Amino acid sequence: MKKITFLIPFFLINQVISSQAVAPYSQDYNSVCAGCDNSAVVENWDQYSYGSTTNTNDDDIWNGWSLNPGLAPGSNAYTLYHDDDVTFNGQGVDNWFVLHLDCSSLSEVYFSYDEFQTFDTSYYVFHGVYTSENYDAASGGAASQPNGTWSLLRQGAASLTPTTQTFTLPNTTTAIAFRFTGDWADNWFIDNISISGESLPDQTVFERLQGNVYRQIESPDDCGSCEEEINYYMFSSDGLRIIGTEYDGTCEQDDFQPFGNGDGEAEIVSNTVNEFEYCLGFLCQTVTFTSNDEDEIQFDFPFFNQTWTAQLYEDEVPCLPSAGLNDYGLENVKLFPNPANDYLNLANNSNKKIGVEIFDIHGKSILNLDNVSNPINISKLKSGIYFAQITSGIEKTTKKLIVN
Repeated sequence: MKKITFLIPFFLINQVISSQAVAPYSQDYNSVCAGCDNSAVVENWDQYSYGSTTNTNDDDIWNGWSLNPGLAPGSNAYTLYHDDDVTFNGQGVDNWFVLHLDCSSLSEVYFSYDEFQTFDTSYYVFHGVYTSENYDAASGGAASQPNGTWSLLRQGAASLTPTTQTFTLPNTTTAIAFRFTGDWADNWFIDNISISGESLPDQTVFERLQGNVYRQIESPDDCGSCEEEINYYMFSSDGLRIIGTEYDGTCEQDDFQPFGNGDGEAEIVSNTVNEFEYCLGFLCQTVTFTSNDEDEIQFDFPFFNQTWTAQLYEDEVPCLPSAGLNDYGLENVKLFPNPANDYLNLANNSNKKIGVEIFDIHGKSILNLDNVSNPINISKLKSGIYFAQITSGIEKTTKKLIVN
């Protein structure tokens, strides 16, 4: 095995360890300049040659992978190219061209490229496209392939006209490879390579959960210990509060699980952009978002082999006994802006005096004002989810308030 690469057509040089391309990535080879230093075009690529030795006296100048100008139908543009190499013993070449890749910043990876050939497909032996999640560029090639575990993504002859191939890959992909084998076989053109996708959010799952409420409508069919109840999950930086009701709205649960390292506190063991896991002793739960819309979360409880989902809930949460709330009126009072920053306003058509008491997610009173007038200064409130109890005489109502 020999490891080689190129700068411009016809010239091969010794290869240093390639750098790793960071997705999103694209390469159309249009920046190639004949006679120039084109190392930037292939700086993230490695070429490996297995099989038999190529006969360089085969009446053409193309051997192995090369950058080829002017052979694309109706175009003078450069493409990645493999010719119909002839070997001395007739056993054929086995040449790999590998893109060293980092896709970890994408939630889902979309890979596409254009391919075609100009020789009749009856000469075809093998064209293969592979991916790896553990490609080891530093160690180079093994006995019969580049170091790493490789999965065949596609094989087959290309069409005689440029055709786009498209795939979805995991974001754990670390390499994509094009492999050509054969002796005096067909040829293969590759162009317009693209790796794109949705970027992962900068915030962790736990950070994105805070300030939102998720509702689970539970039934006995969901699990062995499940009942006919509705659960409301409210995350804060301090922990998870769960409000539970029966189907008819009867209040039955108000639990708070603090996060931390003390007695009775759940330890956060994983907090990434993909998952949030916390454990209370040997009992662990993992929370993930089920889609990029982040309107549903999934709880995994492996000890009991249970999984359930809860959907984003934007209406008022019932049964907040720590605030002592029952609605008797004031239904038309509005809070704005909501989410709020430093100031909050009440929209109210009544001339009655109004009081406002703001509770945090634990039910602790944070701010209590009588006979309020706009604007209300809330600049001392930390970012998070709150509940505003609005009173006028004996009338009361509760509104959810989000502070940025």
